[in-house]
Amino acid sequence: MPPRPTSLRPGRIVAVVAVTLTMLSALACGPLAFNQVEPTQVGLQARDVSAEFKPCGPPSDIETYLKRLPITSPWRSQLSSGWKQLQGEGADASAATEFATGSDSCTAEPGSSSSRSVSSVVARFSDDGAAQRAFQVGVFGFPTPGEDQLEPGLRQGVGTQLGAHSWLRQRTVDNRNISVALWQSHQFCIFVLAWALDSVELQRALVAIDGRAG
Repeated sequence: MPPRPTSLRPGRIVAVVAVTLTMLSALACGPLAFNQVEPTQVGLQARDVSAEFKPCGPPSDIETYLKRLPITSPWRSQLSSGWKQLQGEGADASAATEFATGSDSCTAEPGSSSSRSVSSVVARFSDDGAAQRAFQVGVFGFPTPGEDQLEPGLRQGVGTQLGAHSWLRQRTVDNRNISVALWQSHQFCIFVLAWALDSVELQRALVAIDGRAG
């Protein structure tokens, strides 16, 4: 004798539908929550530089990083105003990381120390479009050059190995390289400042950071 079909009362139907919708919602939202990348995961890390570079402090948001710099530092003021600009453009999270071969570089103005150093600032936006708009403006006193702009030491776009929305400026000061890079990768706008790194060291760090952003 075949089994009798199970009857579903209206109240039970509602309960089953509610449970099903809850499960579908969890499946839809779960991966997005787990896949969100934090700026501290993207920024400069110890494995991006040689062993002689030591961290100036743990990775932190930019406001915490600023507290480690002298209150009279022009660079601190420049970073602070730049972060406010990025927030006005939609940045909702940040990370600042610095490595140096000597502790004197950790609180010195960029390029003023005998030690070598490299730092990164990563700003996260709600979407790619907001990050791209922030890149087009520039930040921390370094404007993004025009696409047809030519100058010694400037590379843009694919020539940087950092994607279409990128630029890298390099100068020599007192026989030492100073390099500034800014690029947009997905929802991140990434800034790197390096003092006395050679081209191989610099590219290694930049490519490593970029790889974690996407």
